[in-house]
Amino acid sequence: MTTLRSKFYESQDKKSTFFDYDKTKFDFYVQMNDIISENDKKIPSEQIQIWTKKTINACIEDILLEDMHEVLHRIYSTTVIKGERKLFKNGLEIITWDNCFDIILDVHRKEGHNKNWQSNYEKVSEKYVISEICFATLVQACTVCRDVIHPISNPIQFNKKCQVYTLCMESQPDPPFDKIILLVDRMTSFVHLRPVIGSDKQYIATELLKIFTDFGVPLELMTYETLYLNEISDIIQNILGVKIMVTIDKNDLNDLTTNWKDRAYILLKEWLDVTGSSKWSLGCHFVQWQMNTNIGVYVRTPFELVFEHKENFAPKERRRNIPI
Repeated sequence: MTTLRSKFYESQDKKSTFFDYDKTKFDFYVQMNDIISENDKKIPSEQIQIWTKKTINACIEDILLEDMHEVLHRIYSTTVIKGERKLFKNGLEIITWDNCFDIILDVHRKEGHNKNWQSNYEKVSEKYVISEICFATLVQACTVCRDVIHPISNPIQFNKKCQVYTLCMESQPDPPFDKIILLVDRMTSFVHLRPVIGSDKQYIATELLKIFTDFGVPLELMTYETLYLNEISDIIQNILGVKIMVTIDKNDLNDLTTNWKDRAYILLKEWLDVTGSSKWSLGCHFVQWQMNTNIGVYVRTPFELVFEHKENFAPKERRRNIPI
């Protein structure tokens, strides 16, 4: 059956005669239903965040409780619009996976069927809150992107924005280390884990400098923590001659859906339990590799996105989803 929407795209999508709106939408729904079904079978710590009517209604119920959690109250709000109760996160309307298809497709088409779904996710996230997996799934469902191999018009911008976290490990002694610096590239999800000692600015700057000289210097460092990043940025500028922009990401402080620290903690604890070791400084290397070579439900691993080729590691059946 040909819909008015599909006729619109047949007339507007001059770039390719391969695009089929109805088939793309059908396959998108089939794949998303499969993903949600598999996601529901996982334990909570391994489930990915997918906004469904069920999760939105549960969040609204918590918000409407008189004794609701203060953090939840600061992030989420709810109001009735045209007789329907809507949920908002940081002022942006949350759209369920089954209502987001046309929103995502419009951006995907305007970007020339760009397979870089992370770029489209950033654009849409300025107006709406939509689960990341929906963007990756659209690329896989799109009849142009899956049937026609064409160069990506806008390559993924590695090192455009990086997030810096600190994991305090003082409760699990591994002398001389007591903290972990976690650096995450926001576009590719490529991570760096480095065990560190204390909070000396010169020392932290040196550890970051080691990463930057191997992988390049990011344009912007984002943090919500007191890492003295402005001072550290000045130290790096004096050594490398480049200035890194440092911004405070207030939204990330209360972001309940993308907690990189929790992911690293969970995997590190698993490594310690399995190996029986107390040397989490050594486990950092294993966890970093695990996070960077995890496919999960996305199109490519962070390793592939950065280096443009597949990594050499354990057989496919040994891959596991990382809690998102």
